[in-house]
Amino acid sequence: MEFSEQGIIDMSNESVPPPHLTLRVSNLSVAYETRLTPKKGKRVSRSRRISNQVIEDVSFDAHAGQFIGVVGANGSGKSTLLKAVAGFIPHQGGSITAISQPQLLSVSAAMRSGMSGWENITLGCLALGIRYSELEQVGDEIAEFCELGSKLDLPIKALSSGEKARLQFGIATVRTPRILMIDEALGVGDKRFRERSVQRMNKVLENTGTIFFVSHSLEEVARLCTRALWLVDGQIVADDLPKAVVKQYVNWVDQHGADKKSTRAALRYRSLRQARKAQRLDLENS
Repeated sequence: MEFSEQGIIDMSNESVPPPHLTLRVSNLSVAYETRLTPKKGKRVSRSRRISNQVIEDVSFDAHAGQFIGVVGANGSGKSTLLKAVAGFIPHQGGSITAISQPQLLSVSAAMRSGMSGWENITLGCLALGIRYSELEQVGDEIAEFCELGSKLDLPIKALSSGEKARLQFGIATVRTPRILMIDEALGVGDKRFRERSVQRMNKVLENTGTIFFVSHSLEEVARLCTRALWLVDGQIVADDLPKAVVKQYVNWVDQHGADKKSTRAALRYRSLRQARKAQRLDLENS
């Protein structure tokens, strides 16, 4: 499973792999090259390329059965980390070792917008290594899960973000992956879809898989996950139980501030915690 010199190393055939280890990220660094065009007075200077470090010297191990939440403000490197680990973007330093190809589910995941839902199902299944003889049966399973009906005949660009998320999730999990990475993709679905998705995620964990879950919904991270990572400026600053990490993160947002979406998420989490605490006190005093 070699993508490039800086790709993912397949450890499924290692003679003595660490017990229950599914993923190892060692000293990972990711940088993007961008162009800087400064303005001097009334004239624009010649642009020059600069390197923007997004992930810097990140290391962690992931094990079977872990549901790992990833939190952090916008721009902290959460999505970049998942894309690099899944092999979608190159990394300039470090190594990624995985028991199998990670499946990335993202609201920005690539789908052929001009093709129909059915055509995207076919392409997705083939990419997962599903045989031609199984395509019809597997396609029907995906269609039943995402419940889009005749909308699967339409081009993907005609679907809403929530409908696309349902289709992407159905394709990515039709064959239980060993490593599933979810980047905000459940936030655009309705409540019923999220409940069905949680059932499928539990199936991944029951089959000794590992899930990474990036979400601005801190209450979902605290409720669903068994472990959490917190990123600041492309570095892991906390790796602990979800409630402990989320509490540290919310306190940090209170003290240092963050973008509007991250601030709203932190305020919502704190408000819900305070409401539950007040409710418990009322019950105790009644």
